[in-house]
Amino acid sequence: MKFYFSKLIKCYNFPLLISPLRISRNKNQNIPQNTLSSDNNSTMKFHPCSSLSSNKITLSLSIVLLFLDSFCKSAITGPIDSLDTIRLSGEKSDAPIRLVEKGGRGGSRAYNHNSIQPPVKNRSTQQKQRQNTYIQEMEQEEQSQQQQRRHQQQQQHHHQQQQRVLQQETQTPTEQNETKNTNAKLNILEPPMDSILAGSNFKVSVQVLAENQDDFTDAYEKSSDGKICISLDDSPFHCGWSAIDGNIFFSNAIEGSHTIVAMLYNNGTLHNESRSETISFTTVQNPDIDSDDDDEDSSLSLDGISNQKVKNSSNGEVVNVKVPTVQIDSPADKVTYPGTSVTIRNIVDPPEPELFERYFKHSFICINIDAATAHSCFAAFGDTNPPFVIGLDPGLHSIEAALSHPESGDLLFQTSSSTKIFYVAGELNEAAYIVGEAAVDGATRFIPVAKGGSLSAQADGFCSSIGLKEDISCTGSVFHHLSKAWRAKELGFVSS
Repeated sequence: MKFYFSKLIKCYNFPLLISPLRISRNKNQNIPQNTLSSDNNSTMKFHPCSSLSSNKITLSLSIVLLFLDSFCKSAITGPIDSLDTIRLSGEKSDAPIRLVEKGGRGGSRAYNHNSIQPPVKNRSTQQKQRQNTYIQEMEQEEQSQQQQRRHQQQQQHHHQQQQRVLQQETQTPTEQNETKNTNAKLNILEPPMDSILAGSNFKVSVQVLAENQDDFTDAYEKSSDGKICISLDDSPFHCGWSAIDGNIFFSNAIEGSHTIVAMLYNNGTLHNESRSETISFTTVQNPDIDSDDDDEDSSLSLDGISNQKVKNSSNGEVVNVKVPTVQIDSPADKVTYPGTSVTIRNIVDPPEPELFERYFKHSFICINIDAATAHSCFAAFGDTNPPFVIGLDPGLHSIEAALSHPESGDLLFQTSSSTKIFYVAGELNEAAYIVGEAAVDGATRFIPVAKGGSLSAQADGFCSSIGLKEDISCTGSVFHHLSKAWRAKELGFVSS
């Protein structure tokens, strides 16, 4: 069913739609605006303000008029008087519905029906639309906040990376090691548990189980004191073997049962969390070892030089190498050391250095403190960091050292040093008889001296420790200071 609308008429500012079932406008005829045309070509005049109760207006016409009035009010928002024909069709049509506005300098403008919003049928539909719009806005806001958070996290991560790089560049090696994961556990692989070893020499193989192998290796390679420490038969820990590729060796062990335990030492601390399990083993005399030491070529000369037979690895020939005795430089004789540790420094001065280094490059310098059950041996060449002993009881101690044979590992007793005694004062200087004080570069240094200690040796040792070895003014003033304190102690002016 089709309708044609010719004109919109206002009556007292109230728009009234006048339209029969078919209303058309013939372009070839001059039809007055108030003339209506029907299918039988009959016309009737109708005044816009006339009464709608005319007998010639049927009930169907009123219904159509009300329908068109409602539609036009909801669909047309522009000036009604200026609109031309609108085609309304109940049939589907591919052609768009166009509203044409005439007049004016700009000519006519076309309106596409797609741009006209359909009327809202009821309040619930409008509420749903508002809810959907609100939900979309909330989702968009949440997405925007997530993007902002991701952007802030990326910026924060980038800033943290820059800070870490800057911190690593400005950190000292010790501070860098503290930020690394150097935690590790030691496992003694050799000697095996409850094993029996023939002879008096044995090697120790330690496995390092690091949580982060790269951090551990980097930290201990750069560390000056990162070492593996070994305690044999509950003795103080001897430290000086590399934690990376240490060659741990003991010589001249007494026959019988032994225990051994290992720990890591780094940055001045013995790390108890790295402690290995205690390994028990037994050493017995090897019947195949020849104990004949009557070779005259091994006798010690007056100047402390002995001839040692060593095989040439290239041709198997036996050569005699002149080997000196070992001299212990630290700890010094009758000197008292603060705390419970001492550093070991030995001097080997061969008459033929090149020949000695060639044939003794695999030799060890072995030390023994307090007549221990074996000598702890450290490489004679290659390691510039001296070994040290920690955990000594406060009081008197003894030390001796000797070289090992480069082939058998046996001690060369002809190279043994003389036995020296020394003291450690303890953490609270409990073993010190007096304690002197000296200002060094604005810092106070304490000089403990045990009851049997030597004041002159103590003065020499203290001046050597601060880089003033053999400085007469330093040793003289320190000796004078310690002598006054000693006399005051003897006279009772200083309490114990």
